[in-house]
Amino acid sequence: MDRRMKLLLMGIALVGIMSCSSKPDDDAEPVNMTFAVVDALLGPPAALEQPQMSIRAPKGWKALDSAKVAALEAPRGHTFQLKPRMIFMDDSTGSVLVVSSWTTDSTWTWAQLEARQRGEVDQAVRGRQARHDSFILAGQNCLQSFVQDSLRVNFKLLLAKGIQLDYVVSGAVYATQVEQIESSLGSLTFPDGSTQTQE
Repeated sequence: MDRRMKLLLMGIALVGIMSCSSKPDDDAEPVNMTFAVVDALLGPPAALEQPQMSIRAPKGWKALDSAKVAALEAPRGHTFQLKPRMIFMDDSTGSVLVVSSWTTDSTWTWAQLEARQRGEVDQAVRGRQARHDSFILAGQNCLQSFVQDSLRVNFKLLLAKGIQLDYVVSGAVYATQVEQIESSLGSLTFPDGSTQTQE
């Protein structure tokens, strides 16, 4: 197995186990989060049809062949079934962006799903440094996690629209990637214009 595929599989494994893990403030209204978009830091737009969305990966992060992405399966959690839909990699740093869709068998509200996800991931990220927050991104409720260990950083966003974004980078280069990641998040759109807010 070549180095590129090993990095990719490690990224997929992280996608399945890392997420937000703090207790939410039930009285706080989520704020609307915006990130500045710097065109020079981004690649071309990439889109999904179902759910309908568009995002630009950081510049130099190349899209993995769609047939290879379709063959990958993320681990199933207790609450969510994840399916990788698009993957972008920077071979020079080992950085990965995984765009997944998620489904659940439950009829829970977003607030219930968020609480359940937090509880499950508390177990998975034990011993790692984690910071987390809830806000509105691109018109959607978003549960964010910044999870870090001695080797890697996973910047994860679970969106109520049925999308999860995972930016996985080496801890050694994370500081140089922050602006690119934030710019990529600022490029996220849901062209159908639908919004989903907290219940």
